[in-house]
Amino acid sequence: MTDKPVVKFIIIHESVSKSWMRDSSTFALFAGLILLGVFVGSSTMEWAGFILAFFVLFSRVAEMNSGLKRMTREEAIEHLQNGDV
Repeated sequence: MTDKPVVKFIIIHESVSKSWMRDSSTFALFAGLILLGVFVGSSTMEWAGFILAFFVLFSRVAEMNSGLKRMTREEAIEHLQNGDV
């Protein structure tokens, strides 16, 4: 039985502004779908917004619990130079 190599992903940089933009655009998508559904009286659109929000939030929680470590650029360089690949 052969062992599979361990694959690691290293996130080198995500600025605070990029993080805020990503989160605000996700919230705007949910709010847009749900509120548009309320205004036009479409329960289907409201449910679509809710289901989309559920899946996105579920994937964010799974990402946080995946064990991947976020590193700064300097930490990633040190990590790679130490041979911890």
